[in-house]
Amino acid sequence: MDSVDRVIWILPVLAVLDVASTLYVEGLGVPLISHEAGFFAGFFVRAGLVYVYIPLYLLLIIGVCYILWSIKNKKLDSSNQVDKVFFVFLVLAACFIYVNLTAAFIVNFLLPSIVSRGIDEVYINLLIYASSAFSLGLYLWGDVVVWVKGPDEEKQ
Repeated sequence: MDSVDRVIWILPVLAVLDVASTLYVEGLGVPLISHEAGFFAGFFVRAGLVYVYIPLYLLLIIGVCYILWSIKNKKLDSSNQVDKVFFVFLVLAACFIYVNLTAAFIVNFLLPSIVSRGIDEVYINLLIYASSAFSLGLYLWGDVVVWVKGPDEEKQ
């Protein structure tokens, strides 16, 4: 299992942290409708079906992870040029989901402090996005380069 696989399979853990932090914020008395950003999440919150949404959300994340992992490991060939492009897009998709889930659960845990101190949530999100993207880039760079080079270029 390489670092790309690890990033893909950490996404369900981040989703569980997102759910836990959302329920934590709700337990503090902050109405979910005021900070749930997603269309479907907002729909379920307005309908009062948060506990129906949670398993659907987690199953969706696990399904996306399985699809990304299966495409990477069963469909893509590092010697094919088109597959190299698909691989880079797959890595970017996994990173996009990772950064968004990380920002969601960190902001949820910090939400009471953010609100009480009057800090603009945009700055916190920018800091989280930048630091997550930078750390992911450092973590994934080596494996992505090796995969994109492929077996032909490694021999040279």
